[in-house]
Amino acid sequence: MSVAVGHRIYSGQIIVIQTASSTTDPIEVRGRVEYDSGGNAPFAVPITPVADRVPQVAVTIFRPTGIGTITQLNVFSRTARKRGQTLAIVAVQDVSGDAGQDVLCMGYVRDFFNLTLGVYENPGPGGGEGFLSWLAVAADVAPVDIATSLAATNALRKIHGFVWSYNASADAATRTATAKLEQRGPALPTGFATLTSASVWNSGTLTLTLSEEGVIYAMGSGGDGLAVVDDNGTLAIDSTATAPQPFPIWVTEDDITRIEFDVGAPHANDRHNLYILVEEWLVI
Repeated sequence: MSVAVGHRIYSGQIIVIQTASSTTDPIEVRGRVEYDSGGNAPFAVPITPVADRVPQVAVTIFRPTGIGTITQLNVFSRTARKRGQTLAIVAVQDVSGDAGQDVLCMGYVRDFFNLTLGVYENPGPGGGEGFLSWLAVAADVAPVDIATSLAATNALRKIHGFVWSYNASADAATRTATAKLEQRGPALPTGFATLTSASVWNSGTLTLTLSEEGVIYAMGSGGDGLAVVDDNGTLAIDSTATAPQPFPIWVTEDDITRIEFDVGAPHANDRHNLYILVEEWLVI
């Protein structure tokens, strides 16, 4: 990163901001232009992003009335925000519609970090950590088979792993639960219809009877990672030699990869929770 002391701006130019975001929490742009002829013009503009990760049309935040220098610029948030959620680019542009522009600052708006004049941050993994959160696939509901796609439009995701908790009711039945990582890559060939053949990893199987509970847990740590089945208090750990778990995995926006969570003979009174740990960067 480098910090500029000022940026020249001329009549016929404008200052614009463009955002891409996964949240609608508002941000604010503040700055100041000092004119060569004397005097200065402060500005403060609130911006409400659209939470679809799609790059928005640039919004004009300042029009100079003469030749001057941008001496202050600050993009910040008044609400809690994490790196990887809202990307902002502030630039000087010709009113004529010329595609060329001078970027004043670029990066993620987040807690304890304001974008200021001359700050340029890589929005991808090379710039730092992404927005890390638990994606709730199922939250205290009756179990059914679930197939969850991992890709998100305009986002690069790192899937660290998942945790699946199952509570069997006091009703007589033998339930099974198995997770499968399927369809790695952008597409399957024509006629490829058997998804079980598209699996690249299966977890161990959880087997529960009445009033039992258990967990399937798979998490990568940058090394071998760990895959565990806790069957009513009895732990079974997958061998990294014979059944290495694949997490963390990278998922691009055009990826068809999914995790399928299969349950066998579930009872309507059973309950389960399913969470996937996702780290996300915006792609524009």
